[in-house]
Amino acid sequence: MTLRKFWSILLMCALAPTALAETVYIGALAYRGADEALARWSETAEYLSWRIPGYEFVIRPLDLTSLRDAVAAGEVHFVLTNPGHYVMLEAEHGATRIVTLQALYGGKVYTRFGAAILARADRDDLKTLQDLRGKSLMAVAEQAFGGFQMAWRELAAVGIDPFKDLRGLRFAGFPQDDIVQAVLDGEVDAGVVRSGILERMVAEGKVPPNRLKVLNHQHVAGFEPALSTRLYPEWPMAKVRHTSERLAKQVAQALLAMPADDEAAITSRGTGWTIPLDYSPVHELMRELRIGPYEYLGQVSWRDVLREYGVIVVLTFALVLVLAAATAWIGHTNRRLAHSQAQLARHRDTLEQEVGRRTRELRRVNVALERDIGARRRAEASLHRSAMALQRLYEISVAPDLSHEQKLTRLLRLGREHFDMESALLHRITDTGLQLCASDGDLGQAKAVAGCLPRMGSDVGPIEIHPPPGGRCAHYLVGFPVLVDGERRCLLAFVGHLRERQPLEALDRELLRLMAQWIGAEMARQNAEDERDRHRAHLAKVGRLTTLGEMASGLAHEINQPLTAAANFTSGSLRRLQEDQPDLDGVRTGMGKALQGVQRATDIIRHLRDFVTTGVPEREPFDLHASVQRVLDLVSPEARRADVALDTGELARGGIRVVGDSIQIEQVIMNLVRNAVEASPAGGTVCIGSAREAGLARLWVSDSGGGLGVDDEERLFDPFYSTKADGMGLGLAISRNIIEAHGGRLTARQNNPGACFVFEIALSEES
Repeated sequence: MTLRKFWSILLMCALAPTALAETVYIGALAYRGADEALARWSETAEYLSWRIPGYEFVIRPLDLTSLRDAVAAGEVHFVLTNPGHYVMLEAEHGATRIVTLQALYGGKVYTRFGAAILARADRDDLKTLQDLRGKSLMAVAEQAFGGFQMAWRELAAVGIDPFKDLRGLRFAGFPQDDIVQAVLDGEVDAGVVRSGILERMVAEGKVPPNRLKVLNHQHVAGFEPALSTRLYPEWPMAKVRHTSERLAKQVAQALLAMPADDEAAITSRGTGWTIPLDYSPVHELMRELRIGPYEYLGQVSWRDVLREYGVIVVLTFALVLVLAAATAWIGHTNRRLAHSQAQLARHRDTLEQEVGRRTRELRRVNVALERDIGARRRAEASLHRSAMALQRLYEISVAPDLSHEQKLTRLLRLGREHFDMESALLHRITDTGLQLCASDGDLGQAKAVAGCLPRMGSDVGPIEIHPPPGGRCAHYLVGFPVLVDGERRCLLAFVGHLRERQPLEALDRELLRLMAQWIGAEMARQNAEDERDRHRAHLAKVGRLTTLGEMASGLAHEINQPLTAAANFTSGSLRRLQEDQPDLDGVRTGMGKALQGVQRATDIIRHLRDFVTTGVPEREPFDLHASVQRVLDLVSPEARRADVALDTGELARGGIRVVGDSIQIEQVIMNLVRNAVEASPAGGTVCIGSAREAGLARLWVSDSGGGLGVDDEERLFDPFYSTKADGMGLGLAISRNIIEAHGGRLTARQNNPGACFVFEIALSEES
């Protein structure tokens, strides 16, 4: 059982008293069989069950037909299928894509895929697609997108109808491995499989290298798997019509947040998910082949003819009636021939006028249609451009190797290039006005447009300024206020030279809003991190001062002892000097011992002062054993009073030099040793040991007390949790923060008897 599944079960058990988890079915296309589909997508279902409380996601592996029937019957809530099948479900049952898979082949990430048309390498009669005429071909199914329809489009492009011009067309179904094996065994001349199948079977040892070749081999930059067709967007995750928008949004957010190294991403043979891609290439394929939603394009009925040419048919029929009536009238009476001819002429003129009027109307309709087509093309181009910008915005926001400043700089550059501007500016809103805090592009425009930026009132929407010609400001500007915790903190603006510019489209306004929201979220996160750092520093200071208070009583006796001895030696020396014949050697000896006592007290006070000093941690080499000895000098009186022995026999021979802040490390050692002394019974022993291992210094402190309870192991390092009646519960929490700040770790384990605390930090290069 995986850790995520354990937590999912634990969470469902916690929710059981209030509500049962709702089961959500995900229909997955099993193009390599049900077992393979379950192995590939079950971790994704577990991931969603873990990320979305109250729901249990279950994978249902289905083939093309059964998956289509399950969607029609409302038996699944989401579908995982190929792009062609998705377009069919979208047209027939209202399926809607929410994310697109990021596939992983050969260590690289792909969001598009294609198909490979394979033949045996020793078939010299098969070199191009035209050579397949009169040959046999095997594919998955007529409805299989990657397993047939991609190749069908390429064959149609070279004039081959696979249903008429091939000697045999066989559909083998899933898994696609059987098609590759059939080509190898010579059962068929060629076969169609999804891109990446051949490379995977070679890697698994199922196909010997160089035994197969790819017909119509395509070379696409950045795409390494063997390819015979154009590329199409990867598999989508889509919601069906009856699935709630709220659940679909939760699923999309969870999948977009999936880490690339998550078990669900690995088992799905990908690196996670991205925003839904443009599936118009799939529509183009089906439109060309007249399949799926476009199947009706290949059929023409009388109703279609009447709908298209109804006006012309009516006019023609009317003309025939007029001519027949005129002819009958002429035959009926010759006496009114002249009148009939005149009447016929009038009808002819009227008809010509009507035809002319209809012709002009058709021309106007054609012009309007051309304008509509142009507008649609511009809209599609704008949609694609905005989708690419959103993709780049998403990649910048989730890039793990970029700092906050680098992300901000790239975001400003992205906006400047998208809106075709010369400058990108981020101004902080202050009581006195706007203050520039970040920019990209032409920095000279920052002062030039300072007076043109709008004063921020209560507006929280997009800003677009088209200055009139001859005005004080000769720049075009778009912007959006940045909100932090519901307050306007900054103004994001993009500035360009004044020229003919179209008003912002809805997608551009949405992109501008997303940029401002991301900056606001980053500022809020930075504020939260700063506040957390300040709280952590304050907590560390409180911990040190608390430790100082607990140490005070023990230190008082230790400081008083050398000072008392010094006073006694000084008094004795003064008495000797008052004698008639003073013993000068005895006086010198007494004064020397008095000086040693004072120096001992000074060293104790200096160690105490260094221990409680706060500030910027230093990173310099120091001897870990020397720090241990200084701590033991301070703790020894307390240990003697508690009748607890301090054993340093496990310390490694020779010094161990480490890198860090010696005062903070001594604080950790002091905390661990004092806790061990307090936990040990009278007559017990506290052992302090050290070792070197793989570039790390390891130091441990073990006691002979009662050990750790179950609750203690889980909450031992939580702030304000203590096993002592008068403890504040800060010492171990502060100690762990100090060790983790040094790049190490502090852990605890059950000893026999007692407990053992171990920390590791980096060795100095001198060790």
